[in-house]
Amino acid sequence: MNRRKTPFGYQWADGTVLIYTEEAQIVERIFGEYETGASLQLIAERLTEAQTEYLPGVYQWDKSRVKRILDDARYCGIGFYPTIIEQARYAEIQCRKSSQCTQEHAGKPFQFDVPVLCGVCRTEMYRRHDGRYRRSERWICMNPECDCRVPIQDEVLLERIQIHLRRMASNPTMIQAAPKRPLIQTSEEKKLRNEVAHMCDRLQVEEHAVAEKWLEILVCQYQAIPDDVYIHQKILAALAEEDTPERIPHIVQSITLSDDGSVRLTLRNGQEIGGEFHRNES
Repeated sequence: MNRRKTPFGYQWADGTVLIYTEEAQIVERIFGEYETGASLQLIAERLTEAQTEYLPGVYQWDKSRVKRILDDARYCGIGFYPTIIEQARYAEIQCRKSSQCTQEHAGKPFQFDVPVLCGVCRTEMYRRHDGRYRRSERWICMNPECDCRVPIQDEVLLERIQIHLRRMASNPTMIQAAPKRPLIQTSEEKKLRNEVAHMCDRLQVEEHAVAEKWLEILVCQYQAIPDDVYIHQKILAALAEEDTPERIPHIVQSITLSDDGSVRLTLRNGQEIGGEFHRNES
């Protein structure tokens, strides 16, 4: 059974979404640890150390995965998803997260969850804080032969990234759409449609059974969506969310910082948005 596109904690069975007990216990654990004061990073580290499986064969957790679980309102029983977390408890967690996020942003620099690349050589950069300089934050290329150093304040860099995101949010046609393809019906979908047709030919139609088959057909269609179409829709959905730094990793694959401080974004679909690169001509 493919649970890759099903929210963590659930599984499909006979056209119905059910609680996947083993994963639901992990969801409960994540909410519980966060309630007792554990940070997203600490929770992720504990899950990784415990070899907790996120996907088949995948045991690495990070704070983004933990955050997505804490943010997912479907655990409250929305739609056809069974309840794992009570609504009052979920709402309290969201209030706490919002309060902590405000406090953290007030006293700490924003930490990017995507790599920052050098605009000269495209090697990854790292951030250094040095109070001896007026511009205390600077990004330094990890390539020793490049030695590109870009002094730029955290809030300035973040704002330049957000400007590009706001432009895309106001004009979604900037995002390259996945090429249109004819819908290909899989053998499994054809089989399910034939079963529905036979069920509807009977004198007494079992409406519940037919509805379950249609749910299975929808699952087949969803799983047949090409990756580029899925990524395009995820980018558009993230752009429609609240204008906060947390949406950046859902849209951006990497950030390229040029030696003049200009920013270019590589989106998760491979498209590049922003200023031209400034390469060393020597």
